[in-house]
Amino acid sequence: MKHKSLPNAVSSRGAPGLSATARLAWGRVSIIFPLTHANFGPAFALVQNLCPPMMRAQCVAVFLFAANVANLILAPQLVGIASDLLGPRLGAESLRFALIPLAFTGFWAAAHYWLCGQHLRQDLHGARLLPKLAVER
Repeated sequence: MKHKSLPNAVSSRGAPGLSATARLAWGRVSIIFPLTHANFGPAFALVQNLCPPMMRAQCVAVFLFAANVANLILAPQLVGIASDLLGPRLGAESLRFALIPLAFTGFWAAAHYWLCGQHLRQDLHGARLLPKLAVER
């Protein structure tokens, strides 16, 4: 049996008691979900490398707090407000259109990762993690 994509191939094996739809959903989740969290490891490592050893736990706590406030408090509230504002014009479709801008936040985040990468050598030198010669390249 030929599979057209990797998620379909993964989903068709190892779950004999599930329906075809459930296997397909599981296959897609098992591949996509880990990829959406691939940036966490490097981000936490960078935060810990830029902090003095005595402040690493505090810096990670602030980092997690800021990320959770943005993702769990601000984003849902802003989407709800946008949906309410679009409601009179779009009716039941207002939530769909309020969620569309969230699809582009990954590009915004990637741009910020790239901008941070432009200053990484100087920041690591300032944290005394790179010798002076590595910064001058």
